[in-house]
Amino acid sequence: MRNRALLAIPHRLQSIFWMFAWAGFFSFAMSLVKTLEEVPIATVVFIRFSFAIILILPLLLRQGKGTIATGKIHFHGMNALFRVIAIWATYYAYSKLPMGLAASIGYTGPMIAIVLAMFLLREKVGWRKWTAVIIGYGGVLIMVQPENTALNAAVLVALVANLCSSMAKVTTKSLTKTDTVPQIVFYGNFIALIISGIFAGYQWETPPLETWPILAAIGIAGSCSQFSYIKALEVGTVSLVAPFEYLRLLFAIPIGYMFFGETLTKHHIFGCFIIVGCSAYLTWREIQRSKNKNQGTQPLKSR
Repeated sequence: MRNRALLAIPHRLQSIFWMFAWAGFFSFAMSLVKTLEEVPIATVVFIRFSFAIILILPLLLRQGKGTIATGKIHFHGMNALFRVIAIWATYYAYSKLPMGLAASIGYTGPMIAIVLAMFLLREKVGWRKWTAVIIGYGGVLIMVQPENTALNAAVLVALVANLCSSMAKVTTKSLTKTDTVPQIVFYGNFIALIISGIFAGYQWETPPLETWPILAAIGIAGSCSQFSYIKALEVGTVSLVAPFEYLRLLFAIPIGYMFFGETLTKHHIFGCFIIVGCSAYLTWREIQRSKNKNQGTQPLKSR
């Protein structure tokens, strides 16, 4: 009965619902990370992947061993390494920065994707895109306080998170040509668990007993955010899903204000508008190019 009711909802509304869920789970996990100052980030990341495997493995075992056999283990390893670094850097950035600021810097992803496409895929980038990229990173500089070295370091780590996240998306896209989604999900989390375990082992500190419920909640929320994003893409298009990534700000800023007493300064807000504006423009350009390509019309020039 529940499935029939769900099918009656238009795919667009289902996709938007899953994006709201993704933004909520993601922001909830990041807010919990900020409360664990005494637990090393590497330990938090390792436990996050541990809970992911606990949640995913029973579902995969029900489908049989044949569903996870792969001939691209080296690509899965590369993908997992990028994911571990991206999640570690994201957790670190959110633990050190105001949530609104960290979420805003997270929108530099399209700018990083443009640079990667130019160097890795040899795509030509026109002056309009270059202008948007330069202005967008100008927004990052506006948000950074030059006199605050700790803040600058956290901002750099946040940019590293976006870089590795973009690289993970590139490797994932390559894997979808040969492997199934269950294979990608399993190996991405299993190998990431091994890699994060190695990093965590260098500075392992058994978390205090009272922090384990929070660590469990981070692992579950992180897995739910990943699942929600995949579901949003499953029932909707990329052009529909991409703009709703900005929902993170609707959660991050109120959570930061209400629970951590965080307020954004004028230059933070100004820089945020610049980054979001440039990111939205670059996202819109890519959506238009994809639509024109699918319709068989002359694609927009990479400008």
